[in-house]
Amino acid sequence: MKGKRCMMMILGTALLLSACATGGGASPSPTPEEPSVQEPSPSPEEPSVPESSPSPMIPETDFSSLSAPGEIEADASLPDLFTLLSGEKVETEFDYQARLQELRDLYQYYMYGFMPDTSGEEVSYTLDGTSLTISVTKDGKTASFDALVALPDASVSKPEGGYPVIMGLSGAWGGGEIGHAFADVQYANEQGYAVISYNAGQIAADDSSRTGAFYELYPYNPDDPFEQTGTLMAWGAWGSGKIIDALENGLGGEIGVDAEKTVLTGVSRYGKAAAVGGAFEPRIQVTAPACSGAGGMGLYRYNPRKAVYDFSTVGGSATANFTAGEHLGSLQNAGNNGEAQWFNDAFLDFASEENIPLDQHMLGALCGSDGRSLFIIGETDIYWTNPPGMHAAFLAAQPAFAFTGASDKIGINLHWNGHAVKLEDLEKLLPFADYQLYGKELPFELSHIQSTVFDLEVNRQESLDKLLGR
Repeated sequence: MKGKRCMMMILGTALLLSACATGGGASPSPTPEEPSVQEPSPSPEEPSVPESSPSPMIPETDFSSLSAPGEIEADASLPDLFTLLSGEKVETEFDYQARLQELRDLYQYYMYGFMPDTSGEEVSYTLDGTSLTISVTKDGKTASFDALVALPDASVSKPEGGYPVIMGLSGAWGGGEIGHAFADVQYANEQGYAVISYNAGQIAADDSSRTGAFYELYPYNPDDPFEQTGTLMAWGAWGSGKIIDALENGLGGEIGVDAEKTVLTGVSRYGKAAAVGGAFEPRIQVTAPACSGAGGMGLYRYNPRKAVYDFSTVGGSATANFTAGEHLGSLQNAGNNGEAQWFNDAFLDFASEENIPLDQHMLGALCGSDGRSLFIIGETDIYWTNPPGMHAAFLAAQPAFAFTGASDKIGINLHWNGHAVKLEDLEKLLPFADYQLYGKELPFELSHIQSTVFDLEVNRQESLDKLLGR
């Protein structure tokens, strides 16, 4: 199919060769007058080394067989992480890797658009104090975007290889002056983390114009679904990848940052982009989407209305009436201050959340692929971001991490009051990242970052139990 981006993942297999023992008969006894001479035992015939058989290959998704959004039957049940498109159940590691590749393909085809082929890009940078500019050249065209760097001071011990880095999506809607993605940058520096916040608005304008650095290099083609990349993919996956490219191309050595120790975060729409970045940029080691809601880490199929929650333990009301989070129509709106540009054209054709053949626990599973980690951040006081839906996505994604023996690589913190990455979140996120990146011991029980106020018995909802099958 035109413009198709082939994504092939090959699983390694080990070949075990057994050694052959040397055999032989007894030598004649030596005479006293002659020195003993040991005749070599006849060597067995050299074993033939079998040729390596081709490693099993993840099958390509047949995009031509996928139904159009308007032809998909509505289904209120949660799409199964462990059922392949063929209908077969995931049983082996190979099956699971094949399923993850299917999910990447489905998300690109139906929702976020395709991550372009970045081979052939030339990535350079200029650093002036704390101001960083990333420039990317592809096919004779060059585009740039700005970033802001904050480094630990010399009193903070630097690990071998450099400081780990938190990359944060920032920038005003549609562009504007770059600032840091969260307020407590100094705290992060004191804990040994560099912070690089980059201007998402310069990468792709947050409107229907399809302009910005990304689209200068990869124009949006309304006539080819394989050349339709939404801004969330551009901001989160492509943008973070260019920061890492620059770190690998010399910036890391210049500022003392380890390009292999990476955390990605962002808030609200940039939280959605961070989740997409973690799913599609495999060099992101810890993905920390904040307050991301619909299109991010909020389940589409769990958006409770008129539920009553007890938030008294986190500083809120004991009888909080949930008025429902952002709905599909808002995401599909292409008008003034619309959000349709975050996605591709196919996503705009879904009639309801129940027609979407995906749900966001699957995006969480992708963030945790290849031994990587996910830390969901949210708030409980802003219903538009659907905090119960983010909690539900966390619960529904846990089996994916458990399947690979990595139940400790997923965490969550839902704070009270604040559409932001707060100090409270960093106090949980940074030890979690230290644990994942360096194997440091957590200063708290793992359960402290694997439960929320929605786990309290008083807040348990029958509708969620039914959706999760528990």
